[in-house]
Amino acid sequence: MITNGKLEIRLFWAGKGTQATPVRDFIPPKEAGTGSGCCCSCFDGVICGFNRLYITVERLLKTQESNGKRY
Repeated sequence: MITNGKLEIRLFWAGKGTQATPVRDFIPPKEAGTGSGCCCSCFDGVICGFNRLYITVERLLKTQESNGKRY
């Protein structure tokens, strides 16, 4: 929603997540060829999410601008 020249973005968390208790002394298998415990796909997801948000906001502002409303 855009009011008084400000774009308001609301993010909601559904609160859903893992409900199971982890097994004691469980060690997840490591991926071959990685030195750290976290793979690059989690970082790629964050970067893609921010890019998607940026593109959405940019398109929203361009649509508003093409309609004659300038913020």
